[in-house]
Amino acid sequence: MVKTTLVSLIFVLSINLATAQVDYNKQYFNAKMLFREGKYNLAMESFKPLTQYNQNNVFTEYASFYYALSAYNLNFKAVAKDAFTQLKTLHPTWEKMDEVNLWLAKIQLENKEYFVGLKTIASITDKKSQKDVDHLKQTSLRELTDLETLKRIHTEYPKDEIVATYLATALSKNMGN
Repeated sequence: MVKTTLVSLIFVLSINLATAQVDYNKQYFNAKMLFREGKYNLAMESFKPLTQYNQNNVFTEYASFYYALSAYNLNFKAVAKDAFTQLKTLHPTWEKMDEVNLWLAKIQLENKEYFVGLKTIASITDKKSQKDVDHLKQTSLRELTDLETLKRIHTEYPKDEIVATYLATALSKNMGN
């Protein structure tokens, strides 16, 4: 009798625990749907709890990534930068790290953090990202008019053709003045 009651109690408790567990799969896909619909504020709220590590949550990295993208799309660039930086720190071997670095560099360059942004770009290893990397460098350096900064960047990256092109353009404009 006691043994049967104990087994029944354990069974009932295990059912309660199973139903109390978070359905990470459902939460993630609901959050991603909000993201795709452009409801970035709701997406951020939905991704936030999924960014916390839990051995049963296989979506931690992706949730963190989309949380950061949602913040970026809401123009919360400081939040996005922090989230991407935290993702790099906590999951340095994640398969999508080049994409994280690309977004982080984009924010850094938009904030006029040229040296940090270019250093982040230099850590991107996926050759498929080269077109995006080049475009990012071109759009960022196009806005840079300070000749001394361009010279220092060229000293740091002497083999970078895009940097050299913008330095040459700035020098030629400076000679014309």
